[in-house]
Amino acid sequence: MNLPRPIVLMISALLLAALACNLPGSGGGADSAATELAQTAEAQVTAVLAETQAAAEQTEQALPDLPAETPTQESSPTATATVTATPILTPFITTNVNSNVRSGPGTVYDIQGVLLQGQSADIVGRNNSSTWWVIIFEAGAGGKGWIADSIVTVSGDTSNVPIVVAPPTPTPSPTGDWHGTWVTNCGISDCGEMDLSQNGNNVTGSYAGGDGSLSGTVDGNRLTGTWSRNNASGTFDFWLTGDEEGFRGSWDKTSAWCGHREGGSDPSPCGVSSWYGTWSTNCGAAGCGNLSVSQNGTSIEGTYAGGDGTISGTVSGNELTGTWFRNNTSGSIKFFMLSNGNQFNGNFGGSNAWCGHRGGAGLPGQCLAP
Repeated sequence: MNLPRPIVLMISALLLAALACNLPGSGGGADSAATELAQTAEAQVTAVLAETQAAAEQTEQALPDLPAETPTQESSPTATATVTATPILTPFITTNVNSNVRSGPGTVYDIQGVLLQGQSADIVGRNNSSTWWVIIFEAGAGGKGWIADSIVTVSGDTSNVPIVVAPPTPTPSPTGDWHGTWVTNCGISDCGEMDLSQNGNNVTGSYAGGDGSLSGTVDGNRLTGTWSRNNASGTFDFWLTGDEEGFRGSWDKTSAWCGHREGGSDPSPCGVSSWYGTWSTNCGAAGCGNLSVSQNGTSIEGTYAGGDGTISGTVSGNELTGTWFRNNTSGSIKFFMLSNGNQFNGNFGGSNAWCGHRGGAGLPGQCLAP
């Protein structure tokens, strides 16, 4: 370590003084020399101290004034994490089966098209009970359509989906042309030729060589009304075929009655029992409740359990076979209309009883039928 020069001189002087005091005595001359040496050392020490004091004062004056407080170092700005909001996805449906898309929330509304099993569409509305969804559907009116909740799987949050007021129920229109002569087949009752006249929705006519008469109303491609013959009367339901060259149907809901224009042939199946309307049903613990059915000739669609479930199927004679859908589950149905036309028995899944009644009749004595 290097000491400042004044400090070195001061230490040297002190050492000399000490040595002088310790020199061995050799008479008066020695004492005089020692005294002189001590005086010289003292003078040097005094000079060194003065020089050191001056240097210290000069150093103190040269030192810069220090601030009273050390400034606090500014902290670096803390990076704030940016939270990216997860986008809210539009809820959508995916079909569990091939599904009809309709003009309104119910099977009474017209079919606008079909979504095949596994297809999806965005949800933009619902009915009050969320049993029907309004979806984006290009073939529908305004690019939208209605589909039943019971035959689809819903994905996404539907809590903010708006309620859409159902459109008016379609008004029956006289789309079918029933005017003319028909060769008919009603089994052993031998109904023969039938001559019909049509005025708008109203149709009248005669059959069996004039022994019988009928009058009815057109509802789309269905003609429904009353027959009279030999002091007896009953009901009938006829459905035109697609080419309007034939019809199939029943009298008194269960007995086959079909026909064709001149040169044609009877449609197959000829007899189609009348299932449309509302049935009170019993399917055991499953709790099926009322079953509301719409029918277009051989094709059947319906809802049950307050709209939670649907059915679709095909009619041949008095037998209805098809599929039920409920709570993302499905299975088979088979119903048999009984001879009075106001009861049916049958099953779902092959072994579970499902039967029903309407028109004031009670449940059939045997509910389960294979």
